[in-house]
Amino acid sequence: TPLTTIKGNMQLTQLFLKQLQGEETLSSRGCELLENASNLLERALRQTTVQKRLISDILDVSRIQMNKLELSLELCDLVAIVQETVKDKQHSDTAHRLHVELPMQQSLFVMVDADRIGQVINNYITNALKYSRSNQAVVVGIEETERAARVWVRDNGTGLTSEQQQHIWERFYQAPGVPVQSGASIGLGLGLHISHILIERHGGEVGVESTPGEGSTFWFTLPLHQER
Repeated sequence: TPLTTIKGNMQLTQLFLKQLQGEETLSSRGCELLENASNLLERALRQTTVQKRLISDILDVSRIQMNKLELSLELCDLVAIVQETVKDKQHSDTAHRLHVELPMQQSLFVMVDADRIGQVINNYITNALKYSRSNQAVVVGIEETERAARVWVRDNGTGLTSEQQQHIWERFYQAPGVPVQSGASIGLGLGLHISHILIERHGGEVGVESTPGEGSTFWFTLPLHQER
């Protein structure tokens, strides 16, 4: 897509700038200008990521409405999906700390579309980081219940009222009066709605536990693969 091309060219430019910054022949003024250019480019890259996410969300909602959302189900290790998603998110957002709590079992196998489940986890983490200060860690956990795997993301943000919790999964809903602590405040209120639909299509459930002033824990469950 054009946006992908723009982002790719910006990343190449960023790489060239880093190479130039390593040149010993640069004057102090030249180093300063390159540093400023690199910072501006980094901000632009973050905005292209936001725009790409918004476009993807709109397309997903359109597919859901037209009943054209397709899943490519495969037997996958949910623990590995969680670890990979957290690793990617930590790489792209170094300002926050992400802590992972893993189950005693090395693996938990589920029949899922790995990309879509990674999308849900990323949505949960993005939402948690958005309402958490940079000095507050966001915890991602996974555990086994009787016949399901449960993934949860806990933040220490401002929390949600009971009324806000009732509407949080609705399309375009954005909780009023909840201040954004970090990251981009731009959003359409689609991430959690899409996550809800995706988990339901996988035969799972979603939920939130929250108390105003004490943060929130968003979770979802997926049926464990049963050996025959």
